[in-house]
Amino acid sequence: NLVKTLHILGDYETALDISKATVAKLRPSEHVKLLADALIEQAEVLKRQGTLVVADKLVQEAIDLLTPLDDKTSLVYAYDRMSDLKYEQGDYENAQKFAGQGLAMAKEVADNFRMGSLLTNLGQVAYATGKYDVALTHWSEAREIHIPRGQRREVALLEMNMGAIAGQNGDLETCL
Repeated sequence: NLVKTLHILGDYETALDISKATVAKLRPSEHVKLLADALIEQAEVLKRQGTLVVADKLVQEAIDLLTPLDDKTSLVYAYDRMSDLKYEQGDYENAQKFAGQGLAMAKEVADNFRMGSLLTNLGQVAYATGKYDVALTHWSEAREIHIPRGQRREVALLEMNMGAIAGQNGDLETCL
């Protein structure tokens, strides 16, 4: 996907231009799933640029498009992205709501990668709201999902977060 590649390379302006053109072409068509995917891609670029409210609206539109299709795999991804956006906006209640909905659906479709991501989101919300034991539980579960998949980056980030809580609790042995 060109938009995703440009996004990863940091060319947000071109990525946004292409994603806007893609969305404009897909809007009058019957390709609802493709439109939803394009809206989420555009939201990801906007999120990187700090335009969270617009990104939030685009992901909500994607959710609204995907819900009648009952495409649970795509909905899991949309819920994951919405949870992340809500967290970034400091709306922890809705971040938790979307992550919880996405996690339940991810379990239904056996989407382990998204389960790990959504558990990470739930851990972030718990940490942000001072529920450190809950954060540790979610992050431990996410870690156990990511290890067999060889997702070292995710595991390292989770272990860093878990170590920070251990350090705050004075548990230097676990922290190290």
